[in-house]
Amino acid sequence: MKKNRKKVALSAVLGLSLIGGLYSIGTSFKGHAVNWGQSQFKTLPDTTTNPPMFIRFNSAYRNSSGQQIPQSQWYGTQKLYREVYPGGFVWYTVSPPPAEHLPLSRTDMSLMLENRQTLVGYHGDHHVPNIDSKPYANNLKLGSVDPGSLSYNGDNSGSKTILYGDFKGKNYEWRFLGYTLNGTAIGNPYFPNDVDSARYQGNTKPQTAKILANYNWQRGGFGSPLSQKLFGGFTVYNQDWNIKYDWINRHLFVDYPELKAAHPDPAYWADRLMPMSNPDTETGVWLGWHYGADGQLYYRTVITNAPKQSNLRLMDYKIYDDNHKLIAEAKRGTDYYVNTPTVKKFQTSVTKGATYHVEVDVENMPDVKKNITNMPITLNNMVSYDGLVGNINQFSVSHMNAQGAKALPPYSNNLPTGKTAHFKYDVTVPTTGSPTKSIQFQAEVPSKFGQLGYNVNTNDDNASIIFAIKPNPPENLAVKFNGYYDWNKNPVESVVAGRDLYVEYTVTKDKGSKTVTNPELTVRNTDEVSTTENQTVTPTAVYDKNGNVLADGTMRHPGDYAVYWVPFKPNVPKMCSQATIPSKYKILGVNDDPQDDVAKAPCLADTDNIIVSNFQANPANEWLAPGQSSKAVSYSVNFNLTNDAARGDKQIPLVYTIDGRIVFTEELVVKAGATVGIARTLPNVYLGQGTHQVQVEANPNPRKFVEYLGNGQDPYRDNIGSQPVTITPGQSTFSCPYPHPHNEWTTRFYFYQWWGHYECDKDGCWCVTDRTAQWTRDIPFHEDMRIQHIYFRSKSTVDKVGGNANRDSAWVDVVNGTPAVIKAGYGFELRVVTNYSTNTYNDTPKSWEEGCNGLSVHPSYTPVNPTERIRVVFPFRDDYGNQVSMTLVGATSGIWYDQTSQYTFNTRTVIDHPEQKLYVSPETRDGDYTMRVETEPFYGSYDKPYYQFMGTVLCDVKNVTIRVKGSYLDDLHTHIIQ
Repeated sequence: MKKNRKKVALSAVLGLSLIGGLYSIGTSFKGHAVNWGQSQFKTLPDTTTNPPMFIRFNSAYRNSSGQQIPQSQWYGTQKLYREVYPGGFVWYTVSPPPAEHLPLSRTDMSLMLENRQTLVGYHGDHHVPNIDSKPYANNLKLGSVDPGSLSYNGDNSGSKTILYGDFKGKNYEWRFLGYTLNGTAIGNPYFPNDVDSARYQGNTKPQTAKILANYNWQRGGFGSPLSQKLFGGFTVYNQDWNIKYDWINRHLFVDYPELKAAHPDPAYWADRLMPMSNPDTETGVWLGWHYGADGQLYYRTVITNAPKQSNLRLMDYKIYDDNHKLIAEAKRGTDYYVNTPTVKKFQTSVTKGATYHVEVDVENMPDVKKNITNMPITLNNMVSYDGLVGNINQFSVSHMNAQGAKALPPYSNNLPTGKTAHFKYDVTVPTTGSPTKSIQFQAEVPSKFGQLGYNVNTNDDNASIIFAIKPNPPENLAVKFNGYYDWNKNPVESVVAGRDLYVEYTVTKDKGSKTVTNPELTVRNTDEVSTTENQTVTPTAVYDKNGNVLADGTMRHPGDYAVYWVPFKPNVPKMCSQATIPSKYKILGVNDDPQDDVAKAPCLADTDNIIVSNFQANPANEWLAPGQSSKAVSYSVNFNLTNDAARGDKQIPLVYTIDGRIVFTEELVVKAGATVGIARTLPNVYLGQGTHQVQVEANPNPRKFVEYLGNGQDPYRDNIGSQPVTITPGQSTFSCPYPHPHNEWTTRFYFYQWWGHYECDKDGCWCVTDRTAQWTRDIPFHEDMRIQHIYFRSKSTVDKVGGNANRDSAWVDVVNGTPAVIKAGYGFELRVVTNYSTNTYNDTPKSWEEGCNGLSVHPSYTPVNPTERIRVVFPFRDDYGNQVSMTLVGATSGIWYDQTSQYTFNTRTVIDHPEQKLYVSPETRDGDYTMRVETEPFYGSYDKPYYQFMGTVLCDVKNVTIRVKGSYLDDLHTHIIQ
């Protein structure tokens, strides 16, 4: 007899096989046959919109011989469940969904009638060993083929793990896995061929499909007597050929474009293939007959992929410890055909007595629109210990269906398509008994959603993570730093020296069952300045793990804790602390782990520093008049004052000194973190020739404020600003190179205004700034140094007003060119008047302060010491030919910004008569002679920008015409004649 040859059938991913109640795929009709008859399902309607979730074979159905079909006899009233198999194949199977939690024996696929056959495929390739002792094992193979290429994947590569029976734990493949809705048996797409399996080794799907497309198909073979004998004649799915054409276009040609390429007319394939199932709702099975190379007639089935089914997918399963640290996660992607989650474990064991927090996401996948409404959205959650770990049917603890976890709002009672329900629940590992070795955390979508048609694809419904159990934990106490707080127990982020604060610590009983009452704690300040000895403190209060006060102060359970509020007063703006659990608790056996016995709090330290910068003092150089030993000088100082602190406005004391002598003191409020420009004019001080030091010091000894720098440097090194100034002897001679009596410039002023109030506590009162404002303004300035008058008096001017009786009215102002008339041999008098004026004082804004309010203006004005000398150059020469000149020192009046000086010739006595005259030589010829009057050059106001006026001096020059007309002899001759 000719050896039976198994032929290959193809699906969307190739390799699906079928039996119509009788034969293995492709087996010739001449093989060993047992005619079980047609196994048509009759009891439930076949609907494409709402297919049933289970079927039963109709016990009342009889074949043409009046016999009950074998399937009805075998299954009786047993349910066959709708299943989405890995790869997306949809059929009805004898194995219930996992969530049904029926006995594991129900998962044995040898319970499927077709897998009990003994006449097909016997002793073929890849069968399990010892099949003689299990005759039906010829329908079980050692591994799988790839559904696309039909290449063998190797032993123990099966698509599902066998959970029950002699081959428990093996990854094998059964020949048959399910039925279509009309009762046709569907073979396993991963099942290897019985013989000639090497024929397809290395093939691609298109190559295998081309073989199928070129078969010698028999037209109408599915209606032949032989086909009717084997498969029961025409199916209900072959009655409407328009529907059949539509299915061929939408399923057969889509899954096998090679068939369409060979014969594009759907009528060709409609004449040769008959649908055995509805491809719109389940795996499509197409039956055809063809002639082999040996001339024999064989049947072949072609499988098309089922559409996607409604699906609830457990997307994400996370486990957190009590500190909300993620310890494990099982996560799926959105690919419909990928069912296995990716598991990541960040720790491999859990602790007895510990509570773990589980969070789960379940999505109503968008592949099929099926909204769940008006029913509780729940989640089964289970835990298995030790020997039950890995069991899909029994659990140590389980919460199922209505007792399972409830979805959080807004999806507590509905779950629309595309939305995700979120679940949260806790699992506490028992402290006694099991588990001793391992524990399995599990969750799954309840079976009710599958029974109601919301969740046909059950392959992605569950997640589980297994942990080892740590040995019984030791007894342990742990200390933790909680924070720094002010006296009102509000958290603080910085420290103010000398101000009380609290440090909070917590001691937790995190392991064990022994009781501890009011545990002591030693605490100390550890910064390098304020280090203190350990102080032993007892709890402020003791709480259970839920935050309830334990009145007796006794910690009994893991999670109970004691709180300590420890007061400190730091000496510097830095606070470092450390708490230690005393060693006596280790001796008492309640604290076995020393690693968490010390809590070193981070240092709470802020820079708290007062800084003086950019200090300038003017005038930098001042002149003494010839013969003058000292001089009263008023210095103007400008500098920046910074309160470099994270918090705490300061009313900072300032001391101004010259050569160490205090000349002025004040206090100024500066907001925390702010820099204020300071401008002050110091009182007059008499200084002699040489260099002198002008200085300001902020926060001087005794220090009002404790300052701190975290880098170990002296925090007071930048509290001082100083500058040397010089007092220089005046030169005996000078000259004004050219008249320059006037300067103009513009100064930009910086304004900083603050408004505040006083705050007080037991340590004193201080200003707190409420608000500040800053702005600038440009102000024009000018200064003038001018010779205003040159008064001249001689015998000629006296005679003109009537003689000596009217001498006071004989002064003639010759500053503007009027000639000064005199006769040779007579003397004359001069009175020169100069004036220095500037608006730098009147127009400069002034700083002020009152209480906690004030205005700071920067820069300030600088008092000016205008020149007190002039030089008169006469039109005469001495006996050595040098031009005669005279330096005059004036008498000043007025204030420095409007100061007038008056100069006259020095007094001398002539024949017992004092006079202030200069005589013209009797030999002087008549004529006009020029006398030059010039002021001593000086820089002027130090407030104007030096870069703009560098090299420019302020001085004035006036030329006076001395007109000699006649001689004293003329007056003598006249007198004699008279």
